[in-house]
Amino acid sequence: MRTYSPASFVWTSFNSAVCAALTLSLTFGTVAQPAAAQPLRPLAGTFTVNSGLDTTTSDGVLTLREAVLIANGGTGAGGLARALSASEAAQLAGCTISSGLITGGCGAGVPDTIVYAAAITRTVLAATLPYFSDNATTLAPSARVELDFNGATGPLSAGIWITANDVTIANLTIVNLGTSEVGIMSQGLRTTLRDNYIGTRPNIAGCQSDNIFVRMLHGIQIMSKVPSAADANYVYGNTIGCAGNSGIVLISTDYSRIGLDQAQNPHGNRIGVSGNSELPVPNSATGILLMTSTVATVTTGTRSSDIAYNVIAGNGGNGILLLGSGVNDINSVTLNTIRANYLGYRPITKQPLGNAGSGVAAANGAFLNLIGGTSAADANVIVANNGSGVNIQDSNFNGVLGNDIGVFDPLTTTLGNKGFGVSVANGNNNLVGGYSFFVTSVNGNRIGSNQLSGVSIQGGSGNQVIGNEIGSHNGLIRPNKENGIRLFKTNLARIGSDANSSWGNSINNNTVVGVWMEGVTTTLVAGNVISNNVSSGVYLAYTTTNNVIGAPGFPNTITMNGNSGIVLGYATNNTIHYNLVDNNLYNGISLNVGAISNTITSTVISRNGLDGINLTPGLLYNNWSQLRVFDNGGLGIDVDATGVYLDTPNPGPLTIDSASYAGLQMNVGGHGTPSTGGVTSAVELYFVGSPRDPSGYGEGWIYLGSTATNASGLWSMTIDGHWSCVTAFETVTTPVAGGPKRQSGEFAFNRCVGAYLPIVQR
Repeated sequence: MRTYSPASFVWTSFNSAVCAALTLSLTFGTVAQPAAAQPLRPLAGTFTVNSGLDTTTSDGVLTLREAVLIANGGTGAGGLARALSASEAAQLAGCTISSGLITGGCGAGVPDTIVYAAAITRTVLAATLPYFSDNATTLAPSARVELDFNGATGPLSAGIWITANDVTIANLTIVNLGTSEVGIMSQGLRTTLRDNYIGTRPNIAGCQSDNIFVRMLHGIQIMSKVPSAADANYVYGNTIGCAGNSGIVLISTDYSRIGLDQAQNPHGNRIGVSGNSELPVPNSATGILLMTSTVATVTTGTRSSDIAYNVIAGNGGNGILLLGSGVNDINSVTLNTIRANYLGYRPITKQPLGNAGSGVAAANGAFLNLIGGTSAADANVIVANNGSGVNIQDSNFNGVLGNDIGVFDPLTTTLGNKGFGVSVANGNNNLVGGYSFFVTSVNGNRIGSNQLSGVSIQGGSGNQVIGNEIGSHNGLIRPNKENGIRLFKTNLARIGSDANSSWGNSINNNTVVGVWMEGVTTTLVAGNVISNNVSSGVYLAYTTTNNVIGAPGFPNTITMNGNSGIVLGYATNNTIHYNLVDNNLYNGISLNVGAISNTITSTVISRNGLDGINLTPGLLYNNWSQLRVFDNGGLGIDVDATGVYLDTPNPGPLTIDSASYAGLQMNVGGHGTPSTGGVTSAVELYFVGSPRDPSGYGEGWIYLGSTATNASGLWSMTIDGHWSCVTAFETVTTPVAGGPKRQSGEFAFNRCVGAYLPIVQR
């Protein structure tokens, strides 16, 4: 079962099994949090490493390798596999030792902590470390210690590999792993990886410098099968740079917390930049990668992660990539939240450093993820990236809410992403924006200064763009360098809303068109303010058909654009109604070559620089009715216009021959196209208003009513009230193959009535 309600923005999905497991509503992407922070477990054994060597011999020092082996299995076969020297034993607090052998208090099955003596700051490892296979092992020096794996050999493909639960790794610098090795690999539950430098050293710039010779594969990789939020793995406060691939990789794991501590406080990672200095140490590919795995045809997703408060900048691919299974379902990369991150920007030094790809990318069936959130604090800052700010491909039901994309006050316009602000390609039912619904209010995105369009939707169906500020940021002018919104070969999209007035977009100041529609069908554009764009406000082009521009109670305000308010070219069967098209530099509405069978109704078209409605010669079956057209620089309606400037009035056969008062009413009559032989002509009468058009052909300020001509072309109307001057146009309906077609004409020459003197009854 799948239902989708654009009016209430409630998502329920996807089949009966999933529906039983999920309750998805307005906060559809919110990640479940633990009920409380997990308490720290008491530490039984504390091992003090007092040597920088990497040996396991019986001598006077305790090395890191020896400490890990003792934590895993004491002095037995599963651990160090030998007796301790007296000096080694002296470094093991909390252990019970007899004849050099550990008999209790530490080792396998007991929480142990490995620390370093103050004098030891570096270990050069000859091989990768053993698995961390005993639960509750902590490797956390009180001061930073470097583990240098240069030249290390060994059977493991990670410098530190965790297979146990409740393991903590902290305060390490891990460098010089091999190109096929991961800095830290975790397959456990409740792992904590905090405050480490992985792949780089503190306060250096660049990679393969400062005695860093090789680039590891990934910085951190988590592959745990996590059953609940209470078992979440935490990664926070780390600096991860110079990986040959990605900084952090989450594969088929749930409930990861990346950038939050156990109390849910912000403690972000720096991925691609070095510590507080924010010097560039780029990872070669993605900053953070979320992906699935398939074993024996069973695909396991990466779900319910919370990725927050991180600085992800300067990486060689996307800042964050959600790479799905290829199928948009719960076994894909799904229900993850990406919030409050800096992607392409360094907040301490206040400098941009874009990722080479997009800021956030969701691809290949990434499903029902949230980028941003329901509060202002959840906004991601996504700027200066070489791709789009947010790029969604072949992925459904994702939300992009409340972010700063290409803009970040009080900084200037130079931060825009080099692609689109938000790009949705071949995805369905994605939401770009914010909304107000009952007691829930979510800010839309601020999207500006991007090198291409602010929002691009290509292909797919049912995508929505609502409540955004596109081309400005909190009122400051921040134009996107192409269109505000670009729609291409998509259908059933919604730009704005016909359900809630707060869901309209502000689409202003963009360098080309406010809303460009090409090859678009059955799409609604309503409730938006579209103003001050360099070219037209709305452009319907090239096989754009059956769309609706405006809605009752939810007009688009299309004003002060540098070309026409609305342009139709090679666009058919579109409806333009309930809009305000005002004060645009050229025409209010232009119908160009290929515009056929479009309808304009219930729209105010005023104060535009040229004509109210302007038609290229030869266009067929376009019609309009019940308009308010006044104070335009050219004709109110200009049919068969031969240029962009004023044209000769051409009302066709329609004339107003008489207008007179009769009591409290007015009689008007004239000639038009005869209604005969299946052809009918409807005449609409309008009050001209003041000042009247100097051409004498008037514009229709107030709609007064309509009637039809007879077989001889005569028509007459009696209307209530006294109107000084009236004009009219006719709409001729012709029977043709496929059904009757309507064609409307220009306003007729005004007919005015002399001064009215009331009748005095004696």
